[in-house]
Amino acid sequence: MSWLDDRRHRLGVVFVVVSIVSVYVLWQIVWTVFFALTFVYVLQPWRAELVDRGLRPRFAAAALTVVAFLGVLGLFVPVLLVIYQRRKPILDFFRDAPEVMELAFGGFTYTVELQSLVPVVRDTLSSVAVGVASAAPVLAMKVFLFVFLVYALLYKPGGVRSLVFRTVDGEVQEELLAYHDRVRETLYGLYFVQAATGVLTFIIALPVFALAGYGAYFSLAVVAGIFQFIPVLGPSVVVVALAAVEAAGGDVPQAVLVLVLGLSLVAFLPDAVLRPRLAKYSAGMPASLYFVGFVGGIFTVGPIGIIAGPLALSLLVETFELVADGVEERTHLPLEAADPPPDDDTDPGPGDGTDTTDPQLGDDADPVSDGGIDEEADTDETASGS
Repeated sequence: MSWLDDRRHRLGVVFVVVSIVSVYVLWQIVWTVFFALTFVYVLQPWRAELVDRGLRPRFAAAALTVVAFLGVLGLFVPVLLVIYQRRKPILDFFRDAPEVMELAFGGFTYTVELQSLVPVVRDTLSSVAVGVASAAPVLAMKVFLFVFLVYALLYKPGGVRSLVFRTVDGEVQEELLAYHDRVRETLYGLYFVQAATGVLTFIIALPVFALAGYGAYFSLAVVAGIFQFIPVLGPSVVVVALAAVEAAGGDVPQAVLVLVLGLSLVAFLPDAVLRPRLAKYSAGMPASLYFVGFVGGIFTVGPIGIIAGPLALSLLVETFELVADGVEERTHLPLEAADPPPDDDTDPGPGDGTDTTDPQLGDDADPVSDGGIDEEADTDETASGS
C-alpha cells in the first residue's frame, strides 16, 4: 500500500505544501504575525487570571491588547523621540567634530582620524530618517494588524492548541507541551525580565547621569533602560558612547568618571540585583546563547531577530534536552519485567489496589485542557447572544 493511501500522511503532505505557499504569499507580514504571537504567549497567563477573577473574555482580551500596544510603543517610540528632540546637538556634534582627535593618557598620545568617519555617519542618519518617513504608512498598517491579531488570539486562545492535540497521540502531546513551556519561559526572559530590569536601570540612571552633569539626564536614562533589551551589552553601550564623546572633547577625567559610575551602577547593578531574582523566567539559557541568538537573528531577519534569534536557539536547546532524555530512557530500560506475572489469568479490577490513573495526566485524563494555554468556555458570551 502506498503511503499516500494513508489519510494522515496524505493530509500531512498537503499541510506542508499549503504552509509553504502561505508563507510565500504572506511573507511581508510573517514577522508581524510572529511578533503578535510572542506577545500572546506572554499575556495569556494574565488573560486567564483576569477571566478567573470574573472579567469577561472580551474585556480581558481588550485590556491586554492595550497593554501590548503600549508595550510596543514603549520599545521604539522613546528612542525615536529622544533622537528627534536631541537632533540639533547630535548634528552639531558631527558637524563640529575635528578631523583628527588626540587622546592623551598615561604619558602617551593617541591620534584618531575622524575625517572619513563623520560623513559616513551623517549620510547614514539621513538615509535612516528618510526610510522611516517613507515606510510610515506600511508601519501603520502592520501595527493595526498586530493589534487585531493580539486581540483575536487572546479572545479565543485555545482553538489552535485543541485542534493540534486532536491530531497527535499522547507522547507527541508531551513533547509539544515541553516546547510550549520552553517558548513561554524564553519569551518571559526576553520581555518581562528585560522590561523589569530596564525599569530599574532607568531609576538608577536618573541620579547617576544628573550627578555626572548631563542636562539631558532623563532622556539618557530612558535610552539606557530600553537598551537593556540588548543581551550582554545592555546600557553599557550608552555609557561607553558618552565616555567617547567626553574623550573626543578632550575631557578625559569626565570620560573616566562616566565609565566608572555608568558601568558599575547603570550597567552592572540592575543585573546583579534584579535579574537573579527573576532567573526562573529565563528558561535556563546562559547570557552567551542569548547574545549569539540576538546578533545572529538581527543579521539574518532584521530587527525582529531580537526575539526570533534567541527563541530559535532556545528551541534548539529544548530539542537537545528531549533527545538526551529519550536516550537516557532507552539506555536504562530493563531487559526483563520487574514484577513476576500474576498467578491467575484474571484481569485486575479497579478495586484490587491497581492504579489506573495515567501517570502523565494525573486524575484529569483530558490532554487538551491540561496545562499550557487553556481554552475557557465563554458561556457568558453565549448567554448574552454574542
